[in-house]
Amino acid sequence: MPSVDPIVAALKARRVELGLTQAAVGHRMHVAANRISHLESGHNSPSLATVRLWAAVLGYDIAAAPRAQLVDEHEDTAAREDHPPGHRAPAPPPREAP
Repeated sequence: MPSVDPIVAALKARRVELGLTQAAVGHRMHVAANRISHLESGHNSPSLATVRLWAAVLGYDIAAAPRAQLVDEHEDTAAREDHPPGHRAPAPPPREAP
């Protein structure tokens, strides 16, 4: 069975939460219900345009955010304290010859 992308899983969960059928979502997207079925099951990889339309139909927006915003605030603060700006990690020790 194909793996399902986390964004696709979230969109499927939203559809179910809203009580919409695959046919209803397909109708709003102007695609056949089996297209939604294939997307949700991981049999097809949607394009970015498809994901944006799919999300919009379900009341979501798709946005890009810098990865730094995804880091837990505590971890981010600890990382800055351990490594001030301009800090370079020490080089690894040389490997011994066999």
